[in-house]
Amino acid sequence: MNVQTVRYFSTLIRAQGLRIHMRKQESSMRSEAISILEVAAFSLVILASLSVPFTQNARAADIAIAVRDNFFDPSTQTVQVGDTVTWTNLGVHLHTVTSNPSGPLSSGDMAPGSGTYSFTFTSSGIYNYKCIYHAALGMTGTITVVSGVPEFPSMAFAAVGVLVMFLGLVISRRNR
Repeated sequence: MNVQTVRYFSTLIRAQGLRIHMRKQESSMRSEAISILEVAAFSLVILASLSVPFTQNARAADIAIAVRDNFFDPSTQTVQVGDTVTWTNLGVHLHTVTSNPSGPLSSGDMAPGSGTYSFTFTSSGIYNYKCIYHAALGMTGTITVVSGVPEFPSMAFAAVGVLVMFLGLVISRRNR
């Protein structure tokens, strides 16, 4: 073997060693990048879970509906689960708030000028109602109840997020 051949192989061996060293550094950097991404994703899951309220309706509202002679004012209303609607008879005749055709609304007779009836809506849906004395004259109304927040509790959302993160860690560790 001559000197040139020895130099060539020596250079080749050093280059191969450098490639192996660079691959190890790349792998280490890739692992660090994955770890940083995992921590960032986990942080986002925690922040998102904390942003979802723990109760279904954090602040219930009180909604007023005027009962006038032969109409409700307003005749249609949209409220959230947990809100309370109060009907006040401002007319000169007897009126009722009665579910139409059936349901939970049943005020009985409300005295003219001051009678009131309140109902707190605990589930979403459409609630049609009428005055039993004046329904034929068009004295009807509708309450639409909507859920104010997602139907799942925050802790369940956080648990699913943590599970997804855990599975991501397991999969990323297997691929190394």
